[in-house]
Amino acid sequence: MKTAAYYQDKLVFITGGSSGIGRSFALKCARMGAHVAVAARRVDALQTTCAEIESSRLGKHQKVIAVPLDVANADEVQVKLEIFSRDYGTPDIVINSAGITMPGHF
Repeated sequence: MKTAAYYQDKLVFITGGSSGIGRSFALKCARMGAHVAVAARRVDALQTTCAEIESSRLGKHQKVIAVPLDVANADEVQVKLEIFSRDYGTPDIVINSAGITMPGHF
């Protein structure tokens, strides 16, 4: 991970950001001064995480953006990312911490 100064005022977009590693990274970025956008399927977990991020940020100028999104739905991803880019610009950093699995033997 880069130094705190590196993240200052950067826009970080994190999929799977409402739990696990994505959530931890979102909180850490907010504590280092970044604007944080969290994308996740579960709206309740997304709202809870965004509230935590808001209380963890360095300053009130930092944006915390909730993006309800299922990365398994390509059409939804396309539409929501176009809207996000229009409203907030291109993220400086994108962390993909979400995905789908297809369990099986190999």
